[in-house]
Amino acid sequence: MKILYVKNNSERARKFQLKTIIYEEDGQKFVKKQALYEEAIPHLKKMKESYEKLTASIVNPNIKLAKIIDESDNSLTFEFIDGVSLEKRFNDALKSGELASNKIVDEYMKLLKTGFKTTVFDSSTMVTDKYKEIFGDFDYSEFDGEICFDGISNIDLIFSNIIFKDDDIYMIDYEWVFDLNIAIDYIAFRSLHAPDDLLEQMEKNFIGDIVVNKNGFHKIQTNYFNPRFNIEQQIQEKEQQIQEKEQQI
Repeated sequence: MKILYVKNNSERARKFQLKTIIYEEDGQKFVKKQALYEEAIPHLKKMKESYEKLTASIVNPNIKLAKIIDESDNSLTFEFIDGVSLEKRFNDALKSGELASNKIVDEYMKLLKTGFKTTVFDSSTMVTDKYKEIFGDFDYSEFDGEICFDGISNIDLIFSNIIFKDDDIYMIDYEWVFDLNIAIDYIAFRSLHAPDDLLEQMEKNFIGDIVVNKNGFHKIQTNYFNPRFNIEQQIQEKEQQIQEKEQQI
């Protein structure tokens, strides 16, 4: 077995800490998620249940989930999807200008709104105690009448977790899935980071729920909650760094 990539989520609470390993065996790549602590095993194994529920929620036949192909007492092994991520498509589009990048964003929003079972958000019935526990006790009437996922919501449908391969669109990570009706706008916010007070409050509450140490929380505050932290900003900064290096050379 050849290890290609390893990532530990050590800034999380122990019950959510997983190790992600991408490896190659007999010329084929795989992705393994492994619990770092025994108390993280329920969180890991919940992905099996989420796979079934999310599959049932798909209405676009071209949308698929990366399959779980093996498991052990403390790990799940997924198929590796070798394709082009929406993140790469967006980054490439940025180089062509605002019109091209906006087209990718429109495609993304259409995917969220039409790819899965949806309904209309009603804060009077959908905001449960569990909802408030995860996202905070706020006034969610702002979302009333807006489109939300119907009964099951994958909040990690960010650009890097959406892979295009041939005619299919794969969702490669479904670790953060809740049996809640969560507004599409919140899922999109997690990719686009458009300024919005309520969405930012929801995200801070969610992130705060999975972080236990001060250093971890500071890291996430710096890298995630900063309004400047968005995809376009990152690309511009990278390009500036490249230009400076070229000038130095």
